[in-house]
Amino acid sequence: MSTSPRSPANEAVVRRLFEDMFNGRKPALVDEVFGDDFAYYFHMSDKPYRQRQVVLQIYQAFANGFPDFRFEIVDLLADDTKGLCRMYWRGTNTGSWGAEAAPGIESLPPTGLESLPPTGRKVELEIAYAFTFGKGKITSARLIVDPAQMLVQLGVVPGGKTLPRPVVWVAKVRQRLGLLERHRG
Repeated sequence: MSTSPRSPANEAVVRRLFEDMFNGRKPALVDEVFGDDFAYYFHMSDKPYRQRQVVLQIYQAFANGFPDFRFEIVDLLADDTKGLCRMYWRGTNTGSWGAEAAPGIESLPPTGLESLPPTGRKVELEIAYAFTFGKGKITSARLIVDPAQMLVQLGVVPGGKTLPRPVVWVAKVRQRLGLLERHRG
């Protein structure tokens, strides 16, 4: 089990990412939040995207497709080198959010939703991120999400059984990282 103390500074960097950059619609903060050697990992992928530009592409795609999107942080724990964040992402699909909405996003893994016309539906996803930190910035981020949640809520696929919720995965990772019991109180 890790003995590293909790890092309010690294937790503040994560809050700055979601509350200021994304919710506050300030994409210019990307250089303040992410390190030069930043790597982004999509769910179920070990291939990193090694540039901060990928975050701006994702931001632009979701800002176009879900202009009212918001993150709500539920759980956030970080020490000097790693952290976990569980949250809800909510938005209404009123615009296009594929390659035509965010130039450069074609370099990202296809979701199958790139040409989906706006549905007008509200979406709420429970997601999680695992982070690493260095020199006061995020050096890697791994998205943990059940993409079937979005497909069902957009009406693209019928409802029913979806993949396990990210919260189960987060609990397992917390335990492995030694963050589960150490910060309860």
